[in-house]
Amino acid sequence: MAYLKMEFERSGAPAFVQVSWLHPEKIRRVTVVGEKKMAVYNDMSDTDRIRIHDAGVDPKQVDEAASHGFPVSYRTGDIVSPYVPFQEPLLVQDSHFIECVRTGQQPRTTGERGLDIVRVLAATDVASSTGLPATIVGARDLAAIGNGQVRS
Repeated sequence: MAYLKMEFERSGAPAFVQVSWLHPEKIRRVTVVGEKKMAVYNDMSDTDRIRIHDAGVDPKQVDEAASHGFPVSYRTGDIVSPYVPFQEPLLVQDSHFIECVRTGQQPRTTGERGLDIVRVLAATDVASSTGLPATIVGARDLAAIGNGQVRS
């Protein structure tokens, strides 16, 4: 099991990752929280793989009685689930790779992304063994997003 907190300097927004091969319940879910809405991608769902929630916090509309003195007001709205047809991920990946080999076209995901993943994994090893945050150095696009610090 691993719990990671990745911090990005430029955005200031952390990303949290929880992975486990041992957990009895298989979960493949990504939640992205924006200023106005949030999206939940659930790879295990057969019917609604993506759900867009019109929910958030409005710091300008404070209802003192409802918020118990907290300087925010919660906003909830509709949930939209656009249809996304299922495609076997490994088949899509392999088909794209074969097409790139045959045509010489540039892959959608380059080898540099694989190297970035290795850098993140190496940083998790450092953080795990030292108990301290580990800075990811040398990742071009990760650096453009913000040098990630990984904590385990």
